[in-house]
Amino acid sequence: MHAASSRLMVDRCVVRVDGRPFFTFGPRLLLTPPDRYREACKNIAEVGFTVIGSPPASPGTLPALHLLFDAAEEVGLFVILMADPRLPRHGRYLAEHFRHRVNLHSYCLPWDDSREDMEAVYLRERQEIRAADLFHPVWAPLGKLRPGPQWLRSMDLYAGPQAPWAASAEVAPSLGERLAEVARICRPPTVARPLFCSSLPVAVSDEDRRAGLYEFDPAVRAAPREALSLFPAYTIYDEEPRADWLAPEPALLRLRAFDMLSHGLRGMLLDFYEAMLGPAPHDGQDRFSEGVILAQEIAVLRDFFAEGNPEMCLIEPGHPKLRAAVLRHGEDHLILVRAVGEEDGVAGECYFQRTEVDVRPESSRAWNCWRLDFPSAHPVHVVQDAHKALRLRCGTVDMTAILLLTPGKQRAEELAAAIEARLPQVARYAVWGLRSQLAKVELIEGQLAEANCGVRQAETLTRAREALAAAAGALAKNEFGTAFERSRGGQRELRQLMRVQVARARVEPLYGDSEKRVQQRRSYFLLPAFYRERQRTPETAYLEFT
Repeated sequence: MHAASSRLMVDRCVVRVDGRPFFTFGPRLLLTPPDRYREACKNIAEVGFTVIGSPPASPGTLPALHLLFDAAEEVGLFVILMADPRLPRHGRYLAEHFRHRVNLHSYCLPWDDSREDMEAVYLRERQEIRAADLFHPVWAPLGKLRPGPQWLRSMDLYAGPQAPWAASAEVAPSLGERLAEVARICRPPTVARPLFCSSLPVAVSDEDRRAGLYEFDPAVRAAPREALSLFPAYTIYDEEPRADWLAPEPALLRLRAFDMLSHGLRGMLLDFYEAMLGPAPHDGQDRFSEGVILAQEIAVLRDFFAEGNPEMCLIEPGHPKLRAAVLRHGEDHLILVRAVGEEDGVAGECYFQRTEVDVRPESSRAWNCWRLDFPSAHPVHVVQDAHKALRLRCGTVDMTAILLLTPGKQRAEELAAAIEARLPQVARYAVWGLRSQLAKVELIEGQLAEANCGVRQAETLTRAREALAAAAGALAKNEFGTAFERSRGGQRELRQLMRVQVARARVEPLYGDSEKRVQQRRSYFLLPAFYRERQRTPETAYLEFT
């Protein structure tokens, strides 16, 4: 007899909790000691995240995991239970110990592309879970290998990691497109399983961990030894040291999140929480702040993201570096506009003025259009031509924009009220994010200037500092809209400076015998080390202009 059931259920391509659509969004814990679980869960819940990913579950972590479930339940967080790949026959073990937890989200089983029998192992472990728990979803991240139909049909969720744009990566693939393709293969012509991102990196990629590029890792060194013993892969940092988490910039996190949301993604896990809590200046607060702002946007537009479907209609965002997609929920259409200008380690030009979006929805009824961005929602002018096509004057796009097409005004006014209510928190984190990012950029530019390799754009840094001062002043006066806009303006200045720094490194001489230096050239946070490496390499060089 199965005495447990789940508050969470998978209804075709929608995840529901207590019958309501639910969007899965939150970070994964990895190195947080158990005595800080309550503090971590409280921080994660207060800023709008809905789930937390557990550390690897094993007999040795059983007491700590129950503490995590208790702490998460107190603040209303669901827990995604991550299986430990080193534990044989982990399926039944997980189900027997955690199936009764009311805030269990799902079981995430490991996947290893290096094992030829991985599909058989997964199917066996899933059957072990189902023998003890019929109710909670079971899934595993998609590996690099093409999965078989039997494996796909056994999934309750389709999920995969989003490759980071880091020193070892070439072009980050679109996870949304890959998941949509897998779903079409398994259940044509519609998606029959929710699409998830199992790992949206806010920290260094696995490839960079093995690259040996780094010198010091204070976050790992500060972790208790008992925590490190649970994750032996992290104890090798003394032999392969690192300087920073080498994380994507906040702009890249936002662009990748919108790319996946436009494909109907139902959940994202940020990998991982501790990477956003390191010591200054590489403290990760800028990435955490951007995650908070995304969480607030998702909360406002939860119905669209949690159960809306991508709409096939003709759409033209009006700029070659912009992309747009439509999500439909009932009679309403949500248009997501995002920039596509990514460069090595930083976002490309993402600020466009006087943008217009042409869209041709299936219905020929009269439409109202609203812009649903922080700091405020407002109506947008709609022009309809003789062929029933709509031209929407979107206005300024800074990385992303959100438009709502609705036949009435009630829903738009409700969403506008929700945006206004969440603005104080969003403005506060926007200011904190700018302060953290400015500290890092100032550090990098200072180190480059010492090596006579700075870009000499002191006026750009000055404008960013002035924007931070103005934003902090507005926040102190409770002028939240002004604080948010000035913070975003300061981040635009920093993106411009970072792009110039990276562009200069891309045309510097490269030495054929130094693969390490090639990787350093492609990483923003390693640019100072890139120029220092030049002093230790042979004088024979070749030029590579990219």
